[in-house]
Amino acid sequence: MSEEEDSAQSEADSSYLEVSLAGRRTFVVGDIHGCLAELVVLLDELDGKSELRPGDLLIFIGDYIDRGPDSKGVVEHLMERASKAEYEVVFLRGNHEEMLLSFLGSGGTGGEVYLINGGNQT
Repeated sequence: MSEEEDSAQSEADSSYLEVSLAGRRTFVVGDIHGCLAELVVLLDELDGKSELRPGDLLIFIGDYIDRGPDSKGVVEHLMERASKAEYEVVFLRGNHEEMLLSFLGSGGTGGEVYLINGGNQT
């Protein structure tokens, strides 16, 4: 593979994130769907019982938005909490974030699919 092809392949693969799990405790949270109160309880429980420690990994696997009452609050809370965390935090994009981005990037077409899947709450 030429250097130019290698560079192009590297750019194409940039949507993949390599995370080393060796020797690390890993916690995974998904499908929050705008439920801020429940998210706060969960994270307070993990932080309060010293479950999460420096060197640990907390992965959020997407679907932060839609359906629940406070998608904006969920996103703001996650960003704030991650900025202060003493452990590594990784955010992945879920299908609801993909639907929103697709809807926004398509000039507003395809909104029915997004709204049917809970987008009207967002």
